[in-house]
Amino acid sequence: TLVTQAGMAGVTFHDLRHHFATALHHLGVQKATTSQLMGHSNSRITEEVYTHVLPEDMDRAIEKLDEYLR
Repeated sequence: TLVTQAGMAGVTFHDLRHHFATALHHLGVQKATTSQLMGHSNSRITEEVYTHVLPEDMDRAIEKLDEYLR
């Protein structure tokens, strides 16, 4: 009901959890912190199931490596 009222019909609670974890990962929040916020027993669950590598994260990693090597 809340999702429909928010104009997000078709979005599941599980979708929101994925977005929450991925957004925190993208913002640089530590895995252990995200794991605790999600109620997981360990950060491995969070990392394997909920966080996804975003293209911007990959670009940022390459830029950091490039800066390091210079």
